[in-house]
Amino acid sequence: MFQLIHVAQQLTQAAKEMGEGRFNVQFPEHVTGIMQPLVTQMSGMRQGLQNAIKEQVTSQRMKSELIANVSHDLKTPVTSLVSYIDLLKRDEGTKEEKAGYIQVLERKTQRLCLLVEDLFEAAKMASGDVELHLKQIDMGELLRQAVAEYSDSFEQAKLQIRIREETEPVYAMVDGSRMWRVMENMLGNVLKYGLPQSRVYIELIEQGNQLEFTIKNVSAYEMEFSSDEIFERFKRGDRSRSTEGSGLGLSIARSIVELHEGSMGIQVDGDVFKVSVCLPRVDRDMIQNTTQLAMTSSF
Repeated sequence: MFQLIHVAQQLTQAAKEMGEGRFNVQFPEHVTGIMQPLVTQMSGMRQGLQNAIKEQVTSQRMKSELIANVSHDLKTPVTSLVSYIDLLKRDEGTKEEKAGYIQVLERKTQRLCLLVEDLFEAAKMASGDVELHLKQIDMGELLRQAVAEYSDSFEQAKLQIRIREETEPVYAMVDGSRMWRVMENMLGNVLKYGLPQSRVYIELIEQGNQLEFTIKNVSAYEMEFSSDEIFERFKRGDRSRSTEGSGLGLSIARSIVELHEGSMGIQVDGDVFKVSVCLPRVDRDMIQNTTQLAMTSSF
């Protein structure tokens, strides 16, 4: 009875301290009998409270950064628009200078549209209000199309592309337009942050019942944050924010991949940056059987 009372007093004191926000409390050790489950539950509760507070602090910090970064990224193009519109309204400068003003206005408008589009896309992903139109798609063909789309930009940036893929087609059940967005974001990330005159390694391989798509390149900027932080909304590869982009690309890409029951990961090794996407693949035999069935039913 004395032991039970002593344990109960210790637990009461521990609960009081946790209620006051102090979590470095000590629970009774080597407790047996009817009090043992209570000690275990309270110890788990302490850990749960610590995790919840940590997540709340992280969430609050991210909200503060989100507001600051949105304000910054919206203000920059809007300020330019106002300035150049004012110059045109005053009808100052030569014809060539005015043409230059209009080009700047066009670039800044496109930049603003892209940011708003990314914000809208990120909001939809966060709410889960996304409808997928799934089809069996040859991921190798989709990859080659995406790389071809960026070929001129890669050439201008003096980035050499090295692609390794399976000799046979690799299929996945995906929404083609959404997965195109993932590849666009990954390749665009290389263009913005890749070191000029370096090689970019792209790989599409099968891993069991999964397919893995990876891009590895050398960063032009020193990466002073962890791989987890890169997925945060508005996190940019250059802290000076001198490059174009909303900082939402990889966050949106990961949300799309997860909607397809896949996963997306990042590895940082010095200045080497590697992003990987894993998706459930469709077995080739299933593709062939489906094709043969379709041909048979057509006769």
